[in-house]
Formats: sequence, C-alpha cells, structure tokens
Amino acid sequence: MSTSRISENGTCECSDSSDPKLCSQSCNADECYYTNATSPLGIIPIPGSGALKNQDSLAYIPQCPRDQQDISDQVTCVSDCCNFFSIYNTIQFWNGDLIIKDSSLTSLANIFSELLIVNGNLYIIGTNYTSITGFNKLRTVTGSIVFANNEKLTAVPTFSSLLTVSGKVNKDAVDADNACKQGAIVIVNNKVLRKIIGFESLRQVKWGIIVADNSCLTHICGFLHLYRTDYIIISNNCRLNKITGFCYTALIGKNLSILDNNVNSNNDLVINAFLTLESVSSLVVIGNKYLRKLELNALKQVCGCFAIRSNPQLESLCSFIKRAGTIKIEKNASLIIICFPELEEVSCGLFINKNDGLEKLDTFDKLKYIGHVLMISENKQLHQLKGFCKIKFIGSCCVHDNNHEVELPRACEPINCPCIFNNENVIPLWTDTFAVIGYTVIDKLEDVIEIYDEACDACAYELPSLFFQLTCLRDVRCEEWTVRTEFINTDYSIIIYGNPRLRCIDGFKCLRHLESSLFIIGNASLTVLEAFPHLASVLDIWIRNNPTLKCIKGFNHLLSIRNFIIKESNCY
Repeated sequence: MSTSRISENGTCECSDSSDPKLCSQSCNADECYYTNATSPLGIIPIPGSGALKNQDSLAYIPQCPRDQQDISDQVTCVSDCCNFFSIYNTIQFWNGDLIIKDSSLTSLANIFSELLIVNGNLYIIGTNYTSITGFNKLRTVTGSIVFANNEKLTAVPTFSSLLTVSGKVNKDAVDADNACKQGAIVIVNNKVLRKIIGFESLRQVKWGIIVADNSCLTHICGFLHLYRTDYIIISNNCRLNKITGFCYTALIGKNLSILDNNVNSNNDLVINAFLTLESVSSLVVIGNKYLRKLELNALKQVCGCFAIRSNPQLESLCSFIKRAGTIKIEKNASLIIICFPELEEVSCGLFINKNDGLEKLDTFDKLKYIGHVLMISENKQLHQLKGFCKIKFIGSCCVHDNNHEVELPRACEPINCPCIFNNENVIPLWTDTFAVIGYTVIDKLEDVIEIYDEACDACAYELPSLFFQLTCLRDVRCEEWTVRTEFINTDYSIIIYGNPRLRCIDGFKCLRHLESSLFIIGNASLTVLEAFPHLASVLDIWIRNNPTLKCIKGFNHLLSIRNFIIKESNCY
C-alpha cells in the first residue's frame, strides 16, 4: 500500500488508494501534512469582490480532516493535502490579497505556476521557507509585492513575466488620496537573502522599489526594462557589493536613495546601473563605505536635492547634469575629482563642504545661475579654486548657528559642531511595519517612507560657531563675550570659509550681482584673491582672518555696496 505526502520542496508525492477506508487505516495522526489547519502551505486566500469560481473554492477550503470532530466519513490520507497544491497551480486569476506566511515546510517550489493576475497584494511575510519558486506566468499585480521578515529565505522568485505593479483602485474611497493604493516591490529584513535577480520584463512600478536591511545581500541584478517608478530605495544592506541593471530607467518621479550600504563588506561597492537615468526629483547617496566611483552620465535634471555625503572611500564623482535644485557634496573624505561639465543652473544652493581629499575645484564652467547660495567650506586639501566663469547671479539665504546656546570659555575658541540631525542609523522596525495577524496584514509602509524622504539632510554639514563670531562687527574684546546670545543667523550669497591650504581664488569673471553678502573668511594660506572683476552689486563683502593674504585684485566695477570689510584681529 502506498503512502502520500507533500515533499519538502512543496511538490506532491502521493498515490491514492482505491479504497478510502484502507487509505484512512494506513494513516496515523503523525502523518498529516497539513501545514496549518486554516492555511495549508502557509497560504491565506483573502477573496475580493467578483471572485471567480476556483477562487470561491479556495475561500472555503475545509480544515484538515483530522481537525474535524467526526472523521468517520473523511478520507484522511494526506493526498488531500496534495489536492490543495493542485488547486493552487490551476488558478489564473486571484481576486484579493494573497498572503504566504508561516509554514512548517522549508521550500515552496513552482507555486502558482499558471497565475496571471493578482488583483490585490502579494505578501510573503515571516515564513520559514529557504526558497520560493513559481509565479512564472504572473504578469500583473494591482497592489504591492512584499517579501519581509523571512529569516531563512535565500532566494526570491524571479517573476520573469511580470510587467506591472500598479496601485489597486478603490472605487469606494471617500477622497482622492485613498482612491489608488500604492503599488510597490518591497524586499526587507530577509536575514540570509544573498541575491536579488530577475524582474527582467517589469516595465512599471507605480509607487516604488525598496530593498533594505537584508544583512547578507551582496548583489542586486535585474529590473532591466523598468522605465518608470517614483521611488528606488536601497538602504542598509551591509554586505552589498554590486548594483547592476535598471538599464532603461529614464525617469524616477521622486527619490533615488542609496543609503548606508556595504558597511560590513571587504569589497568595493560597484554601481553599474541607472545608465539611462535622465530625470529624478531627489538623488541621495549617503554612507556607502566602499563606494569609490559614481558616474551618472545620462542624468540631465534633479529637481530637488542632489546629495552625495559621507561616502568615505568615494574618489570620483562625475555627472553631465544640467539643472538641479540643490547640490550637496559633503564629508566625502577621499573625494578627489568633482566633474560637472554641463551644469547650467542650480535653483537653490551649491554646497561643497568638508571633503578632506579634494585638492582643486575648477569645474562648473557652464554654470550661469545659482538661485540662493554658494558655500565652499572646510575642504582640508583644497589649494586652488577657479572657474564659475559664466555665472552672473547668485541669490541669498540665511544660515543658522545651531550652537548659539552653548556657553563658551572664550568666544574666540572654536567648538566642534556635532550633527544635530542624524538619521543615518535609524532602521525601520520592519516586524511592526509588516506583520500577519490572523488573515490580514498590517502594512505601515507609508510611515516608513518619511525616514527616507528626509535622508538628504541626514548629518548635513554645519558651519562652526567660529564663523559666526568672525562676522561680528561689535567693537568688544572677545574675552568679555562668554555666552553666545547674538548673531545666530547670517544672510549670505557666497561663503568661502576654513579651507586651510587654499592659496588662490580665481574666476567668477562674469558675476555681476549678489543678492546678499560675500564672505571669504578663515583661509589660513590664502595669498591671492583675483576674482569678481565685474561684480557691481553686493550687500557686504567680508575678507577676514586670512593671515597670508597679500594681493586683492578685482572688485573694479562695484556700484552698490553697504560694507567692505578687510579686517584682521589679534584676538582671532
């Protein structure tokens, strides 16, 4: 007499007995392979409206026969379990959320092999599976695809036929914001996941893609034909070495964020992706330990913030971008090359601060307009500053001294300004963000996104209090000024501050108008200032605490100025 069961890889291994009673007698209580009395194989059907016939049958799958009070008429052979598997592999349309959760099996092979459409979300959360394969014909998911909190999962399905992941339409929503729920691909907190490959046919993801907190992930290779989405977030994958693919992604509607990856790896992080990316609202690359080169040669526009910060091994940053909202290149200790040869317009500010390896800054030859401010501060090795020869106008902005309430023993002594806004180490609690309770899923993805939306300001550079003290016009001795109570805010157009090896400032040959003040302060080796020959209008000019400055050329066409301050003080 043969026995029946579902194998460890999820396939059916059964041969039915011709006599149900004999089959019943051949099975004992330990041979029932229902993995869960109400969710066989860890699969929970959540039916939606207008369910098809085979979906209706899944919605009312009976409990395991051994859990019935009267089993005299039941065929208790575990071939019944195999019937579940065969039903799943005939479904073509799933109307409602599809949840795969905890299971006693370790692998699930070739599941939903005929499934074409999921009109809802696909959740694979908190399972014990080491691998899941299948979904080979799945073309459309109208909600999200989520792989979360799977401690043993080493591989995810490739979804080779998937074309779209789009927001699920809710016609009963009372407001427009809830009419279309977000559609996303989320792969988070899978502790032993090694690679993400596949998604080759995927064209569009309505909301975005998040790959985060996968501690063993080394490769992201796929999404070759994805042409549009709103978010791509790759964060806190501490062994990530390679990002390839996204070959046709020309537009990212909101944010591209690559944050805090590769921190526990001994290999370089290579980004060979986004080769056709032309436009993105915000681009943030922060805290990637062994990223050495970043090239974005197709990029034309970043509407919001372009932030490259705290990548300690980054040596080269090149892009052919033409327009940006704000550019922040800060705290990249090994950065040598900054190349933006096509940049024409920065609508807000350009910040190049605390890049210790940067030796010269001679790019930005086509830049014509900066809407608010230019700051070049505390670059330890910077010895040459020139260029900016086509820029005609720079606006203004207010900078705040975040240390104004700190008591100082002497006002002339600088203090180290700690970063007061640092969310680089904030890790979302994914077990709370995604959790299965009964037959429903708690999904708090929208709450998590706020962390990533604010990432462009994570641990941003701040001017030290000494700068603000040096902009003081009060005729008092610094020893008498022991508590910081004034000069909290400074309005400026250009700040060139604290570059200790800077010897020469050249360029700015077409600059005519500064909306606020020009500060050239605290550059210990500056000897020649030969710039700003056509500057006509400026509020104040501060040239102070540059002890070796010998030659000032320029400023020949000044027509409107309030204060021109060239001042050295024994106090400072």
